[in-house]
Amino acid sequence: PAVMGLPMPSLFLPLLLLVSTTPLVQGALLYEVDEEVLVGYVIGDLRQSNLLCVCFFPPAPHVSPLPLHTPSLCIVNELSGELSVALRLDREALCMEEPDACRSTGFMHTVQVAAMAKGQGSSNLRLLDVQLLVRDINDHAPAFRAPHLNVSISESEAVGRRVPLPRAIDPDAGTNSIQHYRISAASGDGLQLGPFSLVESDDDDDGGGVGVDGDGGMGHRALLELREQLDREAVPSYELLLWGEDGGNPKLSGSVLLTIVVVDANDNAPVFVDPPTRPVRITEHSKVGTSVVQLRAADPDAGPNGAIAYSFHTKLTSLATQAALHVDGTTGLVTVRNAEKLDRETMPVHRLVVVARDGGQLSRSASVTVTVELNDDNDNAPVFEVIALQGEYLPDGGVKIVENLPSGTPVVLISVSDPDLGSSGTVDVRLEFPTGAELASPNKVQFLLKTTRLLDYEEAQQYNVSVLAADRGTPKLSKLLNLIISVVDINDNTPVFMNPASIEGDVAVYEVSLRENGPAGTVVLNLLATDADSGPNGAITFTLSELAGGESVAELFSLNMRTGQLTLATPLDREKRMRYELSVEACDGGSPQRKARAIVRVTVLDENDNAPTFVGVSNSTNCMYQFFVEEETSVGTYVGTVSTSDLDEGDNARVALNLVREAGPDWIGGAGDTPGGVVRTLVVLDREDRVQYELSVRAVDSGRPALSASCRVSITVSDTNDNAPVITSPNTNDTWKHVRTFSPAGMLVGVSVTANDIDAGDNGRPLYEIIGGNPKGIFLLNADSGALSLARTVSSLDEGLHRLVVRVRDRGGSGSRRVRAVSGLLEAAAPVLLHVFVNETVENVTLIEQLVAESLMRPLSEDVVNLGRRTGPDLPTWAIVALVAAVGVILLAVTIGLIAFFCRRRRRQSGGRGGKK
Repeated sequence: PAVMGLPMPSLFLPLLLLVSTTPLVQGALLYEVDEEVLVGYVIGDLRQSNLLCVCFFPPAPHVSPLPLHTPSLCIVNELSGELSVALRLDREALCMEEPDACRSTGFMHTVQVAAMAKGQGSSNLRLLDVQLLVRDINDHAPAFRAPHLNVSISESEAVGRRVPLPRAIDPDAGTNSIQHYRISAASGDGLQLGPFSLVESDDDDDGGGVGVDGDGGMGHRALLELREQLDREAVPSYELLLWGEDGGNPKLSGSVLLTIVVVDANDNAPVFVDPPTRPVRITEHSKVGTSVVQLRAADPDAGPNGAIAYSFHTKLTSLATQAALHVDGTTGLVTVRNAEKLDRETMPVHRLVVVARDGGQLSRSASVTVTVELNDDNDNAPVFEVIALQGEYLPDGGVKIVENLPSGTPVVLISVSDPDLGSSGTVDVRLEFPTGAELASPNKVQFLLKTTRLLDYEEAQQYNVSVLAADRGTPKLSKLLNLIISVVDINDNTPVFMNPASIEGDVAVYEVSLRENGPAGTVVLNLLATDADSGPNGAITFTLSELAGGESVAELFSLNMRTGQLTLATPLDREKRMRYELSVEACDGGSPQRKARAIVRVTVLDENDNAPTFVGVSNSTNCMYQFFVEEETSVGTYVGTVSTSDLDEGDNARVALNLVREAGPDWIGGAGDTPGGVVRTLVVLDREDRVQYELSVRAVDSGRPALSASCRVSITVSDTNDNAPVITSPNTNDTWKHVRTFSPAGMLVGVSVTANDIDAGDNGRPLYEIIGGNPKGIFLLNADSGALSLARTVSSLDEGLHRLVVRVRDRGGSGSRRVRAVSGLLEAAAPVLLHVFVNETVENVTLIEQLVAESLMRPLSEDVVNLGRRTGPDLPTWAIVALVAAVGVILLAVTIGLIAFFCRRRRRQSGGRGGKK
């Protein structure tokens, strides 16, 4: 038949693994075949396909072979067009080689066939895809990876817990693969499944084996479900058969032996087996390792959960018991750890709590209490306890008692004990070697040791007494008490000071002299004292009492309490204190104590250790006297007194003063000694020549070597008013100044009087004053500066030349001196003249100078004012005042009259208006 107008092919060529597709491909043919068919099996006839055109095959076609890829699962007959099996078809093997070609229905194999008419050329070539589906057959039974599988499940798992089981493997596909799981008993009637059931699931859970399912289903698996609580101690494991079945026809199945191991959970606590119900008895001080009791505990759990370790309960078992006994952690055997700790007398009963603990993660434990009682062993000798009834019992076994005790005096009480039991604790006591003592027993355990004669220290100072105590145990243990009884001397002698200078009553007196400034440690006196007693009663110690006056003796003197050597603790200062009286006591060590007293009188001899000092100085820091003397006094005037002091005595305190000569011709002091320290003048002093004198006084004592000191003397010359002021400006009387008319009050005129006075203070301060020529009070002269100013505003009435007479004097009181002239033109007492010309302008200087010259010709007693004024005579001041007063009175009268007129007129007007009403 023709397909798509092409002739049927006369030649078919199988082409495998052709990568590219050309336009020659006309379509695809699908054939199905079961796997495992015989090689050569005809799958189909390609000529029967409607995809090939009949016209493709003309009569007598020419077939040209094409290159092919091999191998292929099928072959094509070039002449007949039959497609047949070329190789064994195993779907499972093919899927393993080409997983991408594996389908749920089988294995898809594709080949290309070329058809070409003979003699037509390559243009008649046609390609055809042929798909061959190799169908699966149920040729494999389910199988497991191992013939025997183990599954572990904890006995603590909850009911309902599901455990994934390993998958079975079936390489078939579709229904031929694993379809169902079941379990059965490994033996018996098949109904004994124990506490388990099987649940099938399509979920892809973890665990189990993984097979290759032909249909791609990978999730079908079996789950083992727990229906009842497991108990490993009852049933430790189960054996089941796990079956896997496919869905083929006939069905195939496979099984595996499944051993379910129940994993132990620590659900059981240890339990002691046959614990001791009665106390266990052992002998005290048993050897190390001696067995005391064997403890056993059982735990039905397995592995670490059932492994038991033994130990003491540390809180309920005393430390002493833990130190004495030991429990083996593995076997539970209790043995002796330390024999010395098993002492019945110390701890007769030991109660130990032993804990058995398993090794589970959350361990469980049990405990048992064991009482261990110790049997007595004669391991203790008798014990003495001595109490001194007289004197003192010493730890080394000695007893001290005083001499002269009468015979029969109880000395000590001896108590004897033995901590052992029975005959081992029964003690017999007797006195060994009795010497001066006897033993009396008021009861079986106490004994009195008494003296048998008077004890005299001078006869014997010591007695040895032995007491033997022995128990009745086997073997016997005994103990010997050696008592050394020492006779103690009585303190019946008082110390006596040796070689005193004198004795006052019962007090020994010593006299000692030593120089001051001796170094610390200088021996003052070696005191000796004796005591006829012995021991502490004859041991003398020296003590030093406090000094009179509150001084601490420890700061000045040191007394060796053993040797009696008295030394200086610090150098003594005679100037601070000349004599000391010390009280020394010599005390023995007896009780009651006896003592003797001595007085040591110490006289401190002087050393020249103090330089002279100046007394009454003005400046103590720099040692300076400040004296004052007036100038112009006569020679020999008293200036001041220099006083000295020296803390030493005798020649060391005799001081000579020397005034050191000062360089210069105007020296003030005298040569050599200054008797009594008085300073006087040798010349007449002039303050204006020199104000200050600085001297030095040297004080030297008579000691050897001599000590000295120096002090400055400052002498200030006081001023006396012996100099008058000297006028320095103006230096002539013909000077003048111009003042404009109507100049205001306070204006400086422009002229000043200045003077110098070489005296000091008020004696040298000039005082300026106007003594004439200012009758109108126009001018004011500053008394301190000498500056001339206007006292009021000048008017036209003040025009003209004014002459002012100015006097200068100092302020030295009644003794002040007046001015003395600078030049020979003025007398010594003559004042200075100031001229002031008052006018609006200065039109003619020559005229003014003529007026000044005329003023100088007039006497000083005449007031020269308004000289040269061109207007008429001036009105007197009183006239001006009277005129102003008259004008004021007139104005006041007129004002009062006007006020009275207006007031009267207003009253009249007010009266007329009242009558009309």
